Amino acid sequence: EYLRQTPTAAGCISKKNPNKVWHVNYLHMCHFYTYDIFYHPVFYEFDWIFRLDADSGLARSIPCDPFDILEAGGKVFGYYKKERQEVGCAAGFHEKVTTEYMKSLDLAFKHEVRKEDAYLGAFHVFKTAFFTKREVLDFWDWVDETSVAYETRTGEQAVVPYALGLYANHSELH
Repeated sequence: EYLRQTPTAAGCISKKNPNKVWHVNYLHMCHFYTYDIFYHPVFYEFDWIFRLDADSGLARSIPCDPFDILEAGGKVFGYYKKERQEVGCAAGFHEKVTTEYMKSLDLAFKHEVRKEDAYLGAFHVFKTAFFTKREVLDFWDWVDETSVAYETRTGEQAVVPYALGLYANHSELH
């Protein structure tokens, strides 16, 4: 009963299941991972953060130290898979970034970011020093001001490619 009464993002309807809309608790999670996490005090206590998606798991131990590998390679971000996300829940975000954010600051991508690019959410490894640099924090602030997490259910897998495209070299990704 509670879920039927919870506010939803009516503009974000699943293409695979038109009866599915996302509830406010899910949207809070999207907001947390596109903004709040980068300001949370615990984020600053570590050099690296390994984010494992809530519906993912590890069947056995990782046979290496991903933090050592990324650090030794001069990387700022590690990911499982990059692909193009189906149109829908990040609708209009590429245009917002390129015509509003980048244009207002006269920025260009350091490496290509295509419309609907996403780092799939199974896991991400963040170098905290990169993701908390002032210019990257300014980007998170802009993301928060645009309300994309609540209006279109846009989560970090669709937002992080833009922060990386703007402020990291492609060679810094793994």
